[in-house]
Amino acid sequence: MPQRPTRWVSWLTVGTVLVCGTGRVWAAANLLDNPGFENGVGDAWQDPYGLPAETSSTIVHSGSFAATRSIISIAGQPYYAELSQDIPFNGGDPLTASAFLKTNFSTGDVAVAGVQVTFLDEDDTPIGTVVKAPEIGGQTDWKQVLVSVQAAPANTATVRYSIYVWAALGVSSGTLSVDDADLEAVYTPPQAQNSLTNPGFENGLPNGWQLQYGTPAVASSDVVHSGTVAAKATIASVSAQDYWSQLSQTVTVAAGEPVHAAIWIRTTWSPVASARAGLLVNFVDASGQVIQKKTLQADELGGDSPWTLVEVNTPAAPANTVQAVVTAYLYAPKDDTASLNGFVYFDDALFEKVDHPIAVPDHLRNADFENGTVFWKTIGYPASAVTSPVHGGSYAACATVSTVSQQAFWSQTYQTINVPAKTKITIKTYATSTFVKDAKGKGSLLVEFFDQKGKLLKDKSKTIGGTNGWKPLSIVKTKSPSKTDTMRVSLTLYAPKGNQKSVGGEVCFDDVSVELP
Repeated sequence: MPQRPTRWVSWLTVGTVLVCGTGRVWAAANLLDNPGFENGVGDAWQDPYGLPAETSSTIVHSGSFAATRSIISIAGQPYYAELSQDIPFNGGDPLTASAFLKTNFSTGDVAVAGVQVTFLDEDDTPIGTVVKAPEIGGQTDWKQVLVSVQAAPANTATVRYSIYVWAALGVSSGTLSVDDADLEAVYTPPQAQNSLTNPGFENGLPNGWQLQYGTPAVASSDVVHSGTVAAKATIASVSAQDYWSQLSQTVTVAAGEPVHAAIWIRTTWSPVASARAGLLVNFVDASGQVIQKKTLQADELGGDSPWTLVEVNTPAAPANTVQAVVTAYLYAPKDDTASLNGFVYFDDALFEKVDHPIAVPDHLRNADFENGTVFWKTIGYPASAVTSPVHGGSYAACATVSTVSQQAFWSQTYQTINVPAKTKITIKTYATSTFVKDAKGKGSLLVEFFDQKGKLLKDKSKTIGGTNGWKPLSIVKTKSPSKTDTMRVSLTLYAPKGNQKSVGGEVCFDDVSVELP
């Protein structure tokens, strides 16, 4: 987003920032004069930028009056306006600032409004960093935005409380309404909140989102999860390289803070397409580098998937974290032309600093591959959805030995589910194989039991080799160990290094099932 005036350039957060949709939960004196604009906007409020604010009696949050500001186009520069008060304040004291805001901006216009606090010393020089509440925009009804810090910086003599509106170059209309401003010397503990700007895309794109690579996503009303708008993206080309497109936001996060992120995704590809859509959270250190091996990745979606919530969680951001980058993405491998026909839709994104553990499913999803290989994860070479051969329905999953020159070939397609301990479980699938004579390649149904720490407790398998039509592979009434937490069900294909007879051999699987008492 373009920079604001230099006095407000810093966006690092001191203390805690939150948006609260309910009433105030603290009880301390409001330090602002005329906070509800009942005496008009000229009483106590400074109005240094943009069009002068006006008093409204028709759009109010409480009382008889509120303040309104209109956006106009300014040649050659973005629009910025604010209402502010300078209030004497002591360094080290806690602070909470809030206001009720209502925006009437056109969907698609890059325009935002918010509340921020600047700390000033005795010479009116800014110190520390500006703190700000998450911004709002688009068609947002009355909403309380709030920023809270545990301690004002040392040497603070004054705080500048500001309510602002900012619009990108070329935006020429829109109205901000303001009411019930509040500044108190009290700290408001953090509450669960969505730290993302424009999470439901109701304010169009980009508007808070950074669009990178490939064909940019667009705001669309074609298919939505909620509201009237979602983000829509498609795959432009797979002829030269793998395709990747993303939309992302960067939020402030401290090391050790919990993180939960989620987004709703809808895809409209053929089940045989390898295109995938998903959610990533990367943690970034003070030098701007991604902290390696700490990325959170949600389950990917593809095929013809209905609106599905995908999410990630960690109880503590890794050491040295100062920011997190939340990314919704679209991917397709090179030459996968089946991925060119279809769309992905994103809606209702969420990023909150709470620990919200994600439950492991207690059943297999897409066990019959009727939506391709969605929900099946891969180790080694991936399996692909096919329309022939199939055991039941319209699709199955197949893996083919492609090379054994440098190392053994391995393909593992799996799901992990929760199962009870000390329970007799039956796992079944149907498989077919096509290996020539002297080929040593084999497919298998592999079942592994793990404890809560991920330690392997037990495994069992059934294999298939040679040339076979569809036949059942069954592990019948195997007992889960006493410390079992999860079970991994895998469909594998193996060929030893150098066994050229195995190259081109194929194993297909269909209709996987797990039976519990």
